[in-house]
Amino acid sequence: MTRAAWVLAGLAATGCSSLVSDPCEVGYVMQSGACVARVAHLDGGAEGMGSDAGHGSGHDAGSDGGVGRDGTVLGDGGSGSAGSDGGVMVTDGGLDGAPPPDSTPPPDAFVCALPDLTCGELCVDAQNDPINCGRCGHVCPTGICSLGVCVGTIEGHVVAIGHDYATHDAAMARVLGNAIGLGDAFRLQVGWYRGTATAAAAAGSQASAASALSAMGRPHDDTQVVADPTTAQLATLDVLVVDAQTGSGGDATLTGQHWAANLGPFFQRGGVVVVLEGAGGVSYDLAQGAGLYTVAAPVTATNAQVVLVDGSDAVAQQVPTPYLATGSSVTFGQTPAVFATQAGATVVFHLTR
Repeated sequence: MTRAAWVLAGLAATGCSSLVSDPCEVGYVMQSGACVARVAHLDGGAEGMGSDAGHGSGHDAGSDGGVGRDGTVLGDGGSGSAGSDGGVMVTDGGLDGAPPPDSTPPPDAFVCALPDLTCGELCVDAQNDPINCGRCGHVCPTGICSLGVCVGTIEGHVVAIGHDYATHDAAMARVLGNAIGLGDAFRLQVGWYRGTATAAAAAGSQASAASALSAMGRPHDDTQVVADPTTAQLATLDVLVVDAQTGSGGDATLTGQHWAANLGPFFQRGGVVVVLEGAGGVSYDLAQGAGLYTVAAPVTATNAQVVLVDGSDAVAQQVPTPYLATGSSVTFGQTPAVFATQAGATVVFHLTR
C-alpha cells in the first residue's frame, strides 16, 4: 500500500473525512493528530474528550482531554462529576452545579418600628396614611395626610340646629345625622351633654341621631353621657352633642366658659360640636361662653316651613326640603344659613374652626 493510502486509511479509522484544515467529520475535532468526539460545555461551546472520560473521578474528569476551539488544551478548571455516558460537566467556579444553600434569614416577627403606630394588627405611618392620619382611624376626606394632619380640610366644626328633637321628624333627624357625620372617624364616638335639657329632648335627640346615622351607614358608639367635657374625655370623642338647654342663661354662660380651654385641642384634631336649641332655651348662652358663636336670643319658629339655603354644605345632604319645624324650634336671626325659614331667618348654620 502506498503512503497516501495509509494516511487515508488512518483518517477513516479515527472519524476523519478529508485532508483539509478541519478534516474531521461533524461531531469530531482534531486533537493530538486524531479526530475525537466533541463534548458540550455549559456555555454552549464544545471541546474534545480524553480517553478516560466517563471513568475518572470527580477531580480528574475535567483535567485531561479538554480542548478549546483554537486547539488549546484546557487546564484543570476544577472538579466535576463524570456521567455514565462519558460527558463531563464543568462549571466556571469548579463546582458541580449544585445551587448554593439559601442564606436568606427568616423574616422578623411582626413588630411596628417607631414612629409607626399599631392600629389593630397593622403598622401604619400615621404621618402620611390618609386612613390613620395622626391617629388610628382618623380618615382624611381629601385622601391626603401630611405630617399627621389632613391636607385640604378644615379641622373643627360647629353646627347650631334650631330644633330640640323632643318630637321626631325624619327630615330634622337627617339634619342632625349629617351634622354628627362631619366627624371623620370610620366608627364615630359620640358624646352627649344633657345638662338642663328635658328628658324628652335628651331621649329624642339620641333616637333621631341613631335612626339617621343608621340610614346613612355610619357606624357609631353614642353611649357616653358627658357631665363635664374635660380634655381627657374629649380626647376619646369625635363628636360632642349639646342637648337643648333650659333654665338660667347666666349659669349656661359659666358652664361654657369652663369648657372653653378644653375645646381648643378638640377642634385641632377635627372635633365636631353640635348645639341644639328649643324655644325659650339657653344653649346659645352656653355657646357664647365657650367661644363657639354669638347670636341674639333665638326666636320661636315652631311649625314654620324650613327651606334649603346652601345645598353645597354637608349638613344639607339628602334632607327633604321644605320640611316642617315640628316640636320646639327656633331661628337665629340672619346668621349665614344652611336652612332657614321662608322669611330668611336662620334655622341651621355651620361654622368651621
